[in-house]
Amino acid sequence: MQRIAFLFTPVVVLLQSVLLISGAAEAAENDIADLVAASRPYLELVAGRQEKFELTAEIHVPIDGRQQRIDASLIRYDDESFDMRLVHSEYAITIRRRVDITTAELPVHGTAFVGRGPITGTDTLQPRDLTVRLMSGDSDLGMARAFLTALATGDIDAIAATLLQQLPSQYDPENHCWKLGNKLTVRNADQNSLLVESDKVTVRLSVRTGDEIGSAGAIDIPQTYRVTEISRSELEQTFSRGLRRATEILHPSAALQNPRQQPRTVEHGRLQWIEGQRVATLWGTPEEIGTAHGQLLRAEAVRCIESVLYTFGTAHVIRTGRWFRHDLDAAYARLSPHIPERHKTETRALAAALELDADQVEALNVFPELFHCSGFAVFGTATKDGTLYHGRVLDYMTTIGLQDACVTLIVRPNDHLAFANVGYAGFIGSVSGMNSAAVSLGEMGGRGEGNWDGVPMATLMRRALEECSTLQEVKSLWSNNPRTCEYYYV
Repeated sequence: MQRIAFLFTPVVVLLQSVLLISGAAEAAENDIADLVAASRPYLELVAGRQEKFELTAEIHVPIDGRQQRIDASLIRYDDESFDMRLVHSEYAITIRRRVDITTAELPVHGTAFVGRGPITGTDTLQPRDLTVRLMSGDSDLGMARAFLTALATGDIDAIAATLLQQLPSQYDPENHCWKLGNKLTVRNADQNSLLVESDKVTVRLSVRTGDEIGSAGAIDIPQTYRVTEISRSELEQTFSRGLRRATEILHPSAALQNPRQQPRTVEHGRLQWIEGQRVATLWGTPEEIGTAHGQLLRAEAVRCIESVLYTFGTAHVIRTGRWFRHDLDAAYARLSPHIPERHKTETRALAAALELDADQVEALNVFPELFHCSGFAVFGTATKDGTLYHGRVLDYMTTIGLQDACVTLIVRPNDHLAFANVGYAGFIGSVSGMNSAAVSLGEMGGRGEGNWDGVPMATLMRRALEECSTLQEVKSLWSNNPRTCEYYYV
């Protein structure tokens, strides 16, 4: 799962670097006016004052314990068109946009996704104001957003000078660089580029503007590529919302890290905060439970869905060359016959409360089939007092930000056992839980991804919690139902 953060690192680092040099660049003297003048090409770029430009970056960043290089380039032709390219030793993607077409090309996989025609909705990759739109208001990039908004309409020199006067910056004549705080340095790498260094991250940036940039040409996809046509709105929405959610995950705001602990009550549900943790109690029919779930946890459920469908989905397409929603829909088509109708009713009610497409939410509710985790049970001589301890590890999802959606659901269905479900808003299945008969369950994934002709793991877990009063009943349930890929149940 660390690979997901790894795939988003270059884009977020590039955004940060361009923003940082808006506040620092080398000048001949330790003078703010000189610093602003040296920074002007980059200030104009991030302010949206340059219709045409080419920004290139050579990024060196620690990933998986070693320094790795990523090359990035962005050519903006006009308010509708751009070419963006990311290249790493293990993956590559080129996104090209014109007024009537957007493509995502994956050279490593020899595949391309193509969207044509008009776009609906506001989540697009249209270049105008794209930098601001990709920075979520729930990330800690709020100051940067405000700075960019001011630069777009105000006096660049005055705004930049005001900002720099507030920053702890100084020029180091011995090393020929500007220092911001204790970590960031900016220097001229050569006549046409800047070197930005922070901790173990190094970014070499260069920019060309104006007449040096040609016009946007027609998009020609190599004939050897496997081409998949998809909705252009879906293509642009996936990348734009995936990147925006990534800014929250990699740079969460204080409100995300320490959410306001406000209890709520609806007709069939109650949200409480116990020792800093969300606890939602739901009761009634499947439809009533699903509706209350969506009403109480709308913001958290949307974050969970965006993390999976868009952020993980973007990483998935780059890593595998396959469109994530297509893979998810294909898995759901095979898993769906094995899901109880009461669970489908609950999921559809949840989708209605969230004002989301029911098919989308149903498919997303089988996403744990794609991931694996761990847990433990110790007892007898393995513990100091012989007490049985059952634990689960759920940090495998932190790389896509599901900690922002974590919740303990106390569910009391009308016709089944009540149970506690340690999971995520927007997800009705179970990966950890305990029922009113004191049956406690966890799971650990193994191999066999793609073996979808059976009961989804999270559905099987939930059925055990709401249907079984003894461990023998659990074993019988699991033995007598077709299962999917390899799981170890504790």
